[in-house]
Amino acid sequence: MTDRSGSNNRGIRKLAAYAWLAFLFLAVFGTLVAVSELAPGSTLKANPGTGLPGAVYEGTITAIPVVPDELESATLQLTRPGSSSLIPYTERGFDRATVASIAWWKEPGFYDNTTEYRNYLRTTPEHRANYTEARKIYFDFTTANLDPAIAASPQKEDLILFRGISPTMARTVLTSGTYIELAYPSTTYDVTISLILFGARGDDGYKNVLVMQREKGEKSLYIDEEEREYLLPRDTQWNVIKAVNVENLNIEADFPLMSNDQTTDSVTKVRLIYITEAA
Repeated sequence: MTDRSGSNNRGIRKLAAYAWLAFLFLAVFGTLVAVSELAPGSTLKANPGTGLPGAVYEGTITAIPVVPDELESATLQLTRPGSSSLIPYTERGFDRATVASIAWWKEPGFYDNTTEYRNYLRTTPEHRANYTEARKIYFDFTTANLDPAIAASPQKEDLILFRGISPTMARTVLTSGTYIELAYPSTTYDVTISLILFGARGDDGYKNVLVMQREKGEKSLYIDEEEREYLLPRDTQWNVIKAVNVENLNIEADFPLMSNDQTTDSVTKVRLIYITEAA
């Protein structure tokens, strides 16, 4: 399914990005330090070119439990994707069936419908037999159109995307060191959307957000600006690189944030879980 040489090239590019990160921190701090060693008020840059905050990783990344580092305060910097990365799906030249499948995500009551659809994709063929024939036809039709639409959507640039997850899912991800998604991950370039709509607080008071580094050429289907949404390929596995518990997270963006229509905002108790797609 996957060209191995392409996976190797992506791995080389990721290592190059981490090497650039090392240079950045050497230039700013004089020494390379881990996130846990950064002083309060550190900047966790989320724009392409800086990648993950405060660490360099070499070789194969293995799935192991991850213990979050602690920061009293930090600033997350966001960059809006360029115009070539924000072309609405209705202007992409897709056929009518594909446009209809994508538009289904935006129909009234879409959340309940897409939740059922995602659960359908996540279950086994034996369990899918429990769905009505009409439902299976509907879901399989959608999948048959979404798969090629995403495959035909290579990124024009590096992107940092966010996905809010439940406290239960966050515990699973941190315990296993991996995030596995058999359905299509819905992501956004505006972290405040993840925090507002999908970042329910756990018993520890933290909201949990996945931070996904996506490189130019990797596939992601831009949906629209309503949720600043990108849909990623299904049946993917991600490895956790780093996790950071931030007591006071300041957000700075070069675009108006969905949370308050301003370019800055702040949120207390946010857990950022940085992940990279497995080769």
